[in-house]
Amino acid sequence: MTSPGPRRRVVFVIPTLGGGGAEQILIQWLDFYRRARGLAFAVDPVVVFSMRKEGPYVEDLPAGIETHELGPDPGAMLPFDVLTGAWELGALYRRLKPDLVVSIITHASVMALLAARLFAPRTKVVVCEQTMLSTNIRDFYPRAHPLLNVLIRGLYPSARRIVAVTEAVKADLAANFGLAAAAVDVVCNPIDSESVRRRAAEPVEERGLPPAPRILGVGRFVKQKGFVHLIRAAARVREQLDASLLLVGDGPLRADLEGEARRLGLSGSVRFAGFQKNPIRYMPGACAMAVPSLYEAQGIALMEALAAGLPVVATDCSGPRAIIEDGVSGLLVPPGDESALAAALLRLLRDPGLRRDLARRGLRRAEDFSVAAHLEAYDRIFAAAMAG
Repeated sequence: MTSPGPRRRVVFVIPTLGGGGAEQILIQWLDFYRRARGLAFAVDPVVVFSMRKEGPYVEDLPAGIETHELGPDPGAMLPFDVLTGAWELGALYRRLKPDLVVSIITHASVMALLAARLFAPRTKVVVCEQTMLSTNIRDFYPRAHPLLNVLIRGLYPSARRIVAVTEAVKADLAANFGLAAAAVDVVCNPIDSESVRRRAAEPVEERGLPPAPRILGVGRFVKQKGFVHLIRAAARVREQLDASLLLVGDGPLRADLEGEARRLGLSGSVRFAGFQKNPIRYMPGACAMAVPSLYEAQGIALMEALAAGLPVVATDCSGPRAIIEDGVSGLLVPPGDESALAAALLRLLRDPGLRRDLARRGLRRAEDFSVAAHLEAYDRIFAAAMAG
């Protein structure tokens, strides 16, 4: 491959490096740009945390990378906090003089665009929207929801480009925030199948894990991810089959979920493994992966399961629907329908042939989301944004 083109300073703005899929994508980008060849430009990256430099992926930042935290904590998205944070970020823009700013996650995007609009008007910003924005701000910023609606409608059109992770996210931006379709590109998140296979081979301490046959759930314990419905579906499964459930993740609803498992008499068959940087290593020991999200932009854990050869039952919301063909590469059920989720899981647990077929076709589907194609698409978008 050819050597990279001219060096460009790119500032990536993200709230934290918590345990979500968007944070994993940023780490992938930074690692790629550190060693990439054959791109339109070489990247001199800087990471700015619009909230705090914290989270499990901080230790995965490439050595020597420049990082900054905003001075105040604008996490509540209240007017004074937002303006103070935007002022701090604008001062960074003026000092760093970036060729491009790339924002990831809604909190960071609002801050990045507001800082550019008010305090550094020549700054070029590309927004990467990784979630169903209308439902995300309602669920995660209930007090600031009205303010965020106003800010997003006023600020997002000023971005050089907006990149949505799926067509459904693009449609949500158009329907609920008035963005023109022509202003939004779609680039799906990638899956590195080779990395998944390597991480799946890492050993697991079986002591303390629930017995087989085992259903696996992975994700943050927040309302969006629908784990309460999975626990209730597991109770229905247990009425007919001696199966167990392993939940890998953490979040504000953990105590509620543990309480629900106890209430349903599942303390011996539902285990909580906590947050794990490598949840993929639990996949070879499971019979099925359940993705019970009420809404989902795409779903990194779902894609990792496909690449690991683990058959998947997912809710038929926008993200899984864009990845899985029902009955071909996985099974889809209505969101929040515990009876349908239990029935699909029982069907998989009782039919090894179906599990093998779905696993084989899921592996094929995972190959459609290559890292190379993802990064080449972003390379074109970033180059065009800087040239504009």
